[in-house]
Amino acid sequence: MQNDSNQCKKVLNVGAGSKQIKMPKHYNGWDQIYVDANQNPEMDLIADARDMKKVIPDNSFDAVFTSHVLEHFFLSDVSLVSKEFYRILKPDGMVETHVPDFYTCVKKVINEDYPIDKPLYQSLPVLSAH
Repeated sequence: MQNDSNQCKKVLNVGAGSKQIKMPKHYNGWDQIYVDANQNPEMDLIADARDMKKVIPDNSFDAVFTSHVLEHFFLSDVSLVSKEFYRILKPDGMVETHVPDFYTCVKKVINEDYPIDKPLYQSLPVLSAH
């Protein structure tokens, strides 16, 4: 997707973990930058989402995308992450975030007598830089 100045739009995938986990199709054609706190040579940038100032300048992205990341932070840290998203976004930028639907999980356990010790969702393993 091109903006008015004919430059490619940029999206930052925060907490991606792996480039094998693709972003939604509406980001096709965008410059996709991947950042994670874990040391992984596959990532474009290594940084903690609570403080990315050393690697990402202000107003540098058209969008921030994150999927199944925010639920891993303490509630007190979510505001720090949100402030970082705001800092790195260009004016009129957007944030797209996906988080688990806790209500649906609880409903499944109750309505289907789902075993409480059986996982409903499992994250991919963290990739090692070794």
